[in-house]
Amino acid sequence: MNTYPIIPSEFDSNQFKIKQPDFSKNTTIKSAQVSYKNYAFRVQLPQMRTYGLSQIKDAKTGKPLNENKISFQCLLANMDTRTAIMETKQMFDKLQEIAVKVGTENSEAWFGTEFDGKVVKNFFKSNLKYPMKKDEKGQKTKEINTDYPPSINFSLYINDGKITCDAVDMKNRPIDVNNVDLKNALIIPIVQINNMWIGNNMFGYTWKVIKMQVLLQSKSAMDIGFRNDLNGLICDGNEDENDDDDVDGADVDKESSQIHMKKVTLSDSE
Repeated sequence: MNTYPIIPSEFDSNQFKIKQPDFSKNTTIKSAQVSYKNYAFRVQLPQMRTYGLSQIKDAKTGKPLNENKISFQCLLANMDTRTAIMETKQMFDKLQEIAVKVGTENSEAWFGTEFDGKVVKNFFKSNLKYPMKKDEKGQKTKEINTDYPPSINFSLYINDGKITCDAVDMKNRPIDVNNVDLKNALIIPIVQINNMWIGNNMFGYTWKVIKMQVLLQSKSAMDIGFRNDLNGLICDGNEDENDDDDVDGADVDKESSQIHMKKVTLSDSE
C-alpha cells in the first residue's frame, strides 16, 4: 500500500479513474469506485484555516439532521500569494471536469436520460463552495462574492458519540479533536475520495479526512492587537530573504518564504 499521499501540484488527471457503478443493486443511491494509479486517491492539502466544526440542524427540532456526521470548512485564502492554495483549487476544478465528462458520457445510464455537459455540470455537487452575494432582502443570489475566498467542505464521522479522526499537532504528537476547539485553527488535512455517489439526478465525490495536522489558535491571544507606534524593533520584517530560519513543523522556500507541506506517513492500517 502506498502510505504517502500526493500533493495538489502532483495531480495527474490522466491517472484518476472512475469505474461504473453497480446497477444490479436495487438502491436509490449508486456508488462508483475511484482510483489513482490503481490505488486509493489520497492527497495532502496545504495548511488552511477552518471556522471550526458544525452540524446542520433541523429548523424545528434543533437536532442534527445527521448525528453521525459533523462538518468543517477550509478557507482557500490568499490564493494570489500562496501557490499551493491555487494548485488546490485547480485540482478540485480538474476533479469536477473529470466527473462531469464521465457523467455526460454515461448520462443515460446514470440519470435515465441523455444530457449534455452543461446539464450534467449542474447535477454535480462539489465540495468546493463559493460565497454568494446577497440582494437587498438578504437573500443569496447566483453571483459569486469575490470579496471572500472560496472554501472546501469536509465531514468527520462520529462513532459512539465521538469524532473518529486521527490528528497530530505540529510536532506530530497525537491530539484528540474531541477535546479541542478547532475554531480558527490552522490544519493540514490528508483526505481521500472513497467513491462517487450517484442518485436523484445528482452526483459527487465522497470525501474522507484520513488525518489532520493541527495548529490550534488561542482565543485570548487572538483578541489582543499589536500597536504599531512603537520604535526600536529588532526586526522590521525586511530581513534578508536568504536567512535560514526554520519554521517549526514546516519547510520554508528561501526565495518566496512560502511554507510547503511535509509528508505525513500513514500506517498500513489506515
